[in-house]
Amino acid sequence: MNDRDDRSNIVRQITEIEHKIKTLRIHYEQYFAGVEKRAPLRERDVLERQMRELNKRTIMQTELR
Repeated sequence: MNDRDDRSNIVRQITEIEHKIKTLRIHYEQYFAGVEKRAPLRERDVLERQMRELNKRTIMQTELR
């Protein structure tokens, strides 16, 4: 994999994680407001797993770190 592909892959993962964080926040707000009956634990676990995987990678570009 070349640097450009690696960089675009990292950017895609970061963008996906940012979107999931926003979505998870909305789900928690709905849960605490009583709209949802259950906390979004499964979504949170998936997000935590993705963040751990990204954290394991060595990212050389300062702007992406």
